[in-house]
Amino acid sequence: MTLTRTQMHERAGSLSGEIKAAREAQSECRCALEDQERLVTIAAQAVERADARVNELLTERAQLSADMAEAILQVGEAPLADEATPNVPVECATDYQSPLYANGADEHVTRAFDEATRP
Repeated sequence: MTLTRTQMHERAGSLSGEIKAAREAQSECRCALEDQERLVTIAAQAVERADARVNELLTERAQLSADMAEAILQVGEAPLADEATPNVPVECATDYQSPLYANGADEHVTRAFDEATRP
């Protein structure tokens, strides 16, 4: 197909407008791609943080499970130093003149103990 000079001139003007529109679309597509890439990067970072948090929680749960198993195995054993009952000073009466045993109270205590321990 052979174009006349007039047709070539018109086509050149038309191509100029089409090229300008195509470059504008190209620029918009690049910007959209860059935006999407930024969103993908942000989403990937969020996934990494979420995965790390899940792994952290699973590790904590596994440690808790191990600690519980160890605690169960220690049932009936002597308590560990950090779990021992605190040492609370208790004054014990060493003679029978204490107020607890005054006026025959020791007989009441003995009788109460006997009643409580015998069916």
